[in-house]
Amino acid sequence: MRSAFNTVIGTLFPIAFAWSLGTLLFRKFALSLHRGEQWLLSFVAGSACLSAIVLALCAVNMARKSVYLVLGLPAIVCTLYVGAHRRRAEPLPALQPTWKWLLIAVFTIVSVFHFLQAIAPEPNPSDITKHLSSIDQAHGFNRLPSPPDLAEIPLLVAFAFGRHPASALMSLALVASLALLVLYFGRRIGHPLMGVFAALLAYAFPMSGVSAGALFTLFYVLHMRDRQGALPAPDLAPRRRAATQKRMWSKLVKVYVGIASSRWASHAKRVPWRPIIVASFILWFARSGLTVYFSGDDFANMHWAWQKPVAHILQENLSVWSSGYRPMGALVYRLLFGAFGLHAAAFRILFFTLMLVNSFLLYRVAAAIATREVGWLAALLVCFNAAFDELYFNGGTIYDILCFTFYFLALDLYIRTRKNGAYLTPGKLIAFLALYLCALNSKEMAVTLPPILLGCELIFGNCWIPQTADVGRQWIARWIPIVLSGLMTIAFVFGRFSGSSALTGNDAYRVHLSVETYLSALAHYFGALAYLPGLLSPASTALLLVLLLAIGMVARERSMIFAVFFLMVAPLPIAFVALRGGYVMYIPAFGIALYLAVLLVKIRQALLTRLRKTNVEPSAMATAATFLLCTVALARFHSSHPLPVLSSQEFWVKTAVEQVAKTPLNLHEGSRILFLDDPLRKDEGIVLVYIFRLYYRIHDLTVDRMKSIPETPNQAAIDTYDLLLHYDATGIVALKR
Repeated sequence: MRSAFNTVIGTLFPIAFAWSLGTLLFRKFALSLHRGEQWLLSFVAGSACLSAIVLALCAVNMARKSVYLVLGLPAIVCTLYVGAHRRRAEPLPALQPTWKWLLIAVFTIVSVFHFLQAIAPEPNPSDITKHLSSIDQAHGFNRLPSPPDLAEIPLLVAFAFGRHPASALMSLALVASLALLVLYFGRRIGHPLMGVFAALLAYAFPMSGVSAGALFTLFYVLHMRDRQGALPAPDLAPRRRAATQKRMWSKLVKVYVGIASSRWASHAKRVPWRPIIVASFILWFARSGLTVYFSGDDFANMHWAWQKPVAHILQENLSVWSSGYRPMGALVYRLLFGAFGLHAAAFRILFFTLMLVNSFLLYRVAAAIATREVGWLAALLVCFNAAFDELYFNGGTIYDILCFTFYFLALDLYIRTRKNGAYLTPGKLIAFLALYLCALNSKEMAVTLPPILLGCELIFGNCWIPQTADVGRQWIARWIPIVLSGLMTIAFVFGRFSGSSALTGNDAYRVHLSVETYLSALAHYFGALAYLPGLLSPASTALLLVLLLAIGMVARERSMIFAVFFLMVAPLPIAFVALRGGYVMYIPAFGIALYLAVLLVKIRQALLTRLRKTNVEPSAMATAATFLLCTVALARFHSSHPLPVLSSQEFWVKTAVEQVAKTPLNLHEGSRILFLDDPLRKDEGIVLVYIFRLYYRIHDLTVDRMKSIPETPNQAAIDTYDLLLHYDATGIVALKR
């Protein structure tokens, strides 16, 4: 009974999933289709979309039933909710009864034959079943001896739920749908008899793979577009056309107008191409970071978070003065490890998703301070930098990524509220303080938010003060967010640097207060971001900051002054401690991006004013050209400064996990393991302990190494261990069980 239920679910779910994807896709086309046509086209085209999704999941080893359900159920519900499956046209003329019943009879006979074959047990599994089983067990392509056949990919969802019978029935549904589409096509072109024979031929001798169905669907849709025509293109106003002809580049403008008036351009104008370019920069130039495995820092952080109960981590996140080590990052590690175990793909997807969100938040804050054009330019300028390599390769930088997210969420809420001439209401104030608390619990870099808000009020505040009669209440409403966040910062600092904190006594966080230390740190980080280490000295850094501030004051541009202020204040938590990699400038880099973006717009506007002899607002073409020129320049710049290539030494953690997975051991709470020999360095041995504990999810597990024991143990001491292991290049060998 259970097997039959799994077969039904395994057949119906992927069919509904593919149909919903195709239905949502065809909802964008203005085609008049018969209900049967729409359902069949949606299923075949959706199968191609499902193939692409499953292929991407297999590439990152996340081809699991839970992932299919998470993606498929919302798609099905969304399709039914928006009513995308509703009928759009009158039915086609009916077939002659003779041909209709002949078609039904042949289809029924062939369908019953294929159905009985599908549900029959396989005494000897076919090659397709073996391939699907290998992919399903490995959740991807890692363990496949040869590349998979793309025709098998859409069947993997059905196989995961109902094994061979479900995948065979899914294949039968694809073949039947394609044959019926051939029938509908014959009726469309006025040859129903040819459609009947072609459908019978296609069903009796089916084409292999979903590619044929996708190509036929594409041909079908293009044919329908040609027969039904396209929507009329919008016409440009004659007054605007006459005005553009008087400009210097009249011929170029005419070409642009001709392209812009086409029906394709009317759709292209609605495409968010700027955010697509920004996201593409991150995903393309940092693509090597999508496939890296956990680092030693990841295992240390994951083990630290796993040792604590979830309730305790939540309690630390709700406390301002908690001495817990970055509890927001610990919560992320704890939840992801509980859900996905030691599968790094889920972690990498989350990290890159957050970086994409952070680029959008940077745009929002920059746009609120200046303009939308400045916002997208700023996001483009710092969305990727090779100096941020730790963000892309090392999961231990999740603290920086989370801090950026909550920091800029709070900053965006505050600036946009104040720019609208209002103050934070009690509800918004609570939301702001909650976001700031999350930023503090992510990383200590967030302590600069109160002084940033103070500078924001001093630079922009007089332009944002609403006209109200109650001056006292207005003064309180203006300064209360800064005062409360400042008090939270004081409590946070006392809690983090208390005696029980992990930061106390750590030489990497020992503070050295001096102006020279501050300027030396800025010089180091500025050189790292510009790919020119050692370019600046402390004195030249001070002169550079003064010059940037002077340019902003001469230009009377408040946003440039605020950018310099942000650039000087945001690095304070890292300016007086030991130098680190360029990734710590992830938040302060906003000041650089904002300043350069405003400067570029100012230069562009000055050039246009000089050419046109008048000060006018820039056209959409000018703003687009500015963004595209910056895109090309940055693409060439980043191409010449790619991310470093990881050496083979960086992969020892993944190798160690694979060796542990290949050696099944009978371990329990209190087990003791001794490695008689291993190829790891002394500082890498603790990571081996974390790997064993996390892989077997045993808290009380002792893992000792002969290398790390100060004195060589005698035989009696060795006999106290439950397992003696030998670890070399061939793997882990158990010498005592």
